[in-house]
Amino acid sequence: MPLDIVKGEQWGDEGKANIINFLLKHFRYKYCLRFQGGDNAGGTAWVRNLITGLMQKFVHHLVPPGVFYDDTICILTAGVTVNPESLAAELAAINALGYSTENVLISARCPVILPSNRLLDSLDKGGKLGTAEIGTTGKGIGPTYEYFFSRHYSLCVQEVVENSESVLRANLARSLTIKNLILNHFGLPSVTVDQEYDFLMQYRDVLAKHMHKDVTGLINDALKAGEEMVGYIAHGTELCVGNGTRPFVTSSFCTTGAACVYAGIPPQAIRHVYGIFKAYPTRVDAGFSPFPTEIFGELAEDLRRRGHEYGSTTGRPRRVGWLDLAQLRHAFTVDGVTHPVMTKMDVLNGFGKVYINSHYLMPDGSKLDHFVAEKAAEFKAVNDIEFDGWDFFGDPEAKRFIRCIEDQLGRIALISLGPSIDDVFFRA
Repeated sequence: MPLDIVKGEQWGDEGKANIINFLLKHFRYKYCLRFQGGDNAGGTAWVRNLITGLMQKFVHHLVPPGVFYDDTICILTAGVTVNPESLAAELAAINALGYSTENVLISARCPVILPSNRLLDSLDKGGKLGTAEIGTTGKGIGPTYEYFFSRHYSLCVQEVVENSESVLRANLARSLTIKNLILNHFGLPSVTVDQEYDFLMQYRDVLAKHMHKDVTGLINDALKAGEEMVGYIAHGTELCVGNGTRPFVTSSFCTTGAACVYAGIPPQAIRHVYGIFKAYPTRVDAGFSPFPTEIFGELAEDLRRRGHEYGSTTGRPRRVGWLDLAQLRHAFTVDGVTHPVMTKMDVLNGFGKVYINSHYLMPDGSKLDHFVAEKAAEFKAVNDIEFDGWDFFGDPEAKRFIRCIEDQLGRIALISLGPSIDDVFFRA
C-alpha cells in the first residue's frame, strides 16, 4: 500500500519537516498525516509567503507540512494531543501566509490539552516531584496522555464539540477533583471548572470546523484506492516512551509501529520508512539523561553555534555529540528503516577533527555493538573512528565519512546540506 513514513532516528530535531517538504514536492502525495505528539514538537521548514512572494521560516507545531501544497489533505490522527489555543494560532499563521487550511482534518478521538494539564506539567521543573527533571517542555502533553490512557479524566475533540454545557462541565468537574488534589499538594492553586470551560469555548468553533469522525475509515479507504500518502512520527526513536531512555523520554510511542496504532491502519500499509539522522546527534532536556557520545566545552559550543542547535519549541540549547552508529543500529532495527536520510552534514564543514562511535564498552571490557536503553548507565562510547575533517561535501574525508556510515546502515537515500528543500538531494 502507498504509505511512506518519515521519522527521526535519534533524540528528535533531525530535520523531519524539511525532508517531508522535499518528498511532498517531488512525489505530490494526496495525504499528509501526523500520528502523535503535540505542540511540544517543532518542525522547521522554509516556505513561500504567497502575500509577499518571499521565502520565510515556518515552525510546525501541530499542522502537517502538507498544508502548504494545493489539494493535499492533512490529518491529525487519534494519537495527536491538541492544544486548541496553539492549533487556532497556527492555522491563523498559515492563513496569514496566503494558504488555505480547509483541508486540515482532526480526528474526533484526539485528546485535548487543558490548562490544568499544563499546570500539572510544570511540576517537573525544579524537581518538585522529588525526582530529576525529565526535561518536559511544559506544554501539558504528558498529563494529557496520562489521563487519556486512564480513560476517566480526559476529553477528546468530539466531546468538546458535541457535549452539552452541563455534560461538559460535569466531566471537567470530575477530572478537576483529582487534578486539584495534586496541584494543591505541591502548593499550586486550584483550577476552576469555569476556567477550563471558558478556555474550551474560545476554540470550540475551530475544533468543530476541522473535526472528522472517521479518520481511520478515511485513511484506509484512500489506501485501498491507491492514494499516495506520507505520514510522520514526531520526536525520535530514543525518545519513545516504550523503547527510549526512560524516564527521560516523551509521552508517546515514537517508533514506526506507532503509525498503525494511532491511525488504525494495518502494518502492510507501510511502503517505505525514511529514517532521518543528523551527521551529529543532539538532545534537548534538563541534562540528566543518557547521551553516550556527548561533546562538552568549547567544542560543543562551536558545534551548537554552527548548527543553530536551539529547540524550535522552547529555545533551549541542545546537547551535541558525535555520530553514534551503535545507537543508529538499534533505531534502524526497531523502525525497519528502508531509506536512510542524513541531514546537516554541512555543519561539519571546516570543523576540524570529526569522530564516529562504532560500539560501546561495558564495565567488564566487553563490546556492545548496539544501543540498549536499559544499559545506558553502564556502557561508554569509544568514538573510535577519526576523520581529519573537510571543507566541503566533495572532499575525500567527507566521502569517507559517508562510506563509513553506509557500510553499517546501508546506502543513504537522501542527504541534506542546508535548511531549504533546495539543499536536499537524492544520492546518485
